[in-house]
Amino acid sequence: MYSSRNVDETQVERAAQAVTAAEKAKNRGAIASDMCEPVLPIQALCISSTCQSIVLK
Repeated sequence: MYSSRNVDETQVERAAQAVTAAEKAKNRGAIASDMCEPVLPIQALCISSTCQSIVLK
């Protein structure tokens, strides 16, 4: 957040666009497993004779 009283909103918008463009460029070359890391640990369990992964809560 920022104060519109003390900041030029045009500069803030340009900075936000630059950050977004840099993130998009970085993500283009990445694979999903590099970008999406699980937040909670995942546990593998045998349920109904099938190995299934669940997220611990």
